[in-house]
Parts: sequence; structure tokens; C-alpha cells
Amino acid sequence: MDSLARAFIRSRPMPKAAIGERDLFPKAGLVENSIRLIPADAFGVAGLERVFTATYAVGGAEITAFLSRRATPQEALDLSRSYVDFLRAYGGEVKATDQPVPGAALVAVLDMYEVIFSQGPFLAGVHEAPDRTRPSCWPQNWQQSSRRRPVPADDALSRREFIGRAAKAGACLVAAGAIAYATHDPAGPVPAVVGPQTTALPDFSIPGLGKKMCIARGPSAFGPFSSPCRRWAASRCLSTRATGSCSR
Repeated sequence: MDSLARAFIRSRPMPKAAIGERDLFPKAGLVENSIRLIPADAFGVAGLERVFTATYAVGGAEITAFLSRRATPQEALDLSRSYVDFLRAYGGEVKATDQPVPGAALVAVLDMYEVIFSQGPFLAGVHEAPDRTRPSCWPQNWQQSSRRRPVPADDALSRREFIGRAAKAGACLVAAGAIAYATHDPAGPVPAVVGPQTTALPDFSIPGLGKKMCIARGPSAFGPFSSPCRRWAASRCLSTRATGSCSR
């Protein structure tokens, strides 16, 4: 099952767009290991998905910057306007427009401030800054750094595609588990029965002669039978009962 899952992952590599979006955050003031991904409904806004956030240290305080790549620049612009409308619906007040960057909106919500803007296919801004001055520098730094870097290709998975791939992977794991369960033998293989090995000598007896014995004497076991005379003596011995002996 583990090898099947590894093969499935190797055949469907994850896109590299997420790493590219992480690299778009300016390094100045960035708190190490603070970049996070909100997969869906970021900041309580329905439809605001695939939003990356990062924490920055600014003037002795911390602010949260966010960034989300959309399919088109128009979608990013519409989403920024929808976010401003969402904040206004919950008591937010637009304090300034085109600040701190062109097209941006500065919105005050309770004792916090939000900056929302779009640039190309990206929705970006600052979330819940403690005052209206601290979030001003980050949008400017981000715009400057994004102009110096190429925009990553749009290889990001959509939410529907991610769910589809996850469902396929789960189905493969379930099928592998079912096959393994069906073919599993809890008893294991039966040990083979190995009997004692015996060695039998061939039967060189002559049928009809009964029990006979012949003793051959000499320097060689075959020497006495090397001549016709010896062979005749041997035949005479074979015709004698087995208590006697045959001498040369």
C-alpha cells in the first residue's frame, strides 16, 4: 500500500506556483517561518481562497500581510472591491483611497486598519494593523519587489481539482487495502513434510540359486577370476552350499 501511494504521488507532482508566491513576499522585516497558506474563506470572506499570509516586524509591532494570486487581473480587482464591501458591511469605514499605493483602500474596522489593493493578477494588502501608519510601507515594498521579479506561472491547483485528486488518491488506497485484505492468509504457508532420506544398494543376487557365498582370496578381489580356470573355480564355488569356502 505504501509503494502504491508513493507511485501515485510521483506520477502527480505538486505544482510549484505556491513556492513562487512565497518568494514574492519582500524579505525586509519578514519574520522567519511566518508564511502560511489559508486554503479557503480567508478572514471570514466566502470565496477568498488560496491566500498566503506573512508576519512583518514594523516599528516594534507586528503586522500581517497577505497575498493571493487570481486567475485574471479583473478577478483580483473585483475581489479587492468585494473585500472592501465586506468590511463596510461589518462596520468598516473607508479612511482613504489610493493610499498608500494607487488603487488601494485604507479601511478602519474597530481599532484595526486594513489595506486592500490589487496589482495584475494579485490581491494583496495588510490585515488588522494596529494603526494607520504601520501598514503603509509594506504595499510600497511589495510593489517595488514584484516589479523586479517575474510573475510565477499559473500552475496552482483549483479547489475542485485538489479535491478530485485527493479523492482519486483515497480510492486507490482503499482499493489497495481491499486487495491486501482479500488475499491475506492469516494461517500462513503450510510447512513442507520432509521424510528421512535413505540410500538403497542395488540387488545383484541371482534368482534361483538361493543363499550362496563365495570367498575369493588373493592380492586383488578380481584377480582370481582373471583366467578361465579361475572362472571355472568360481562357478564350482557358486554351486556349493554357503558354509564352505572356495580356495585357489
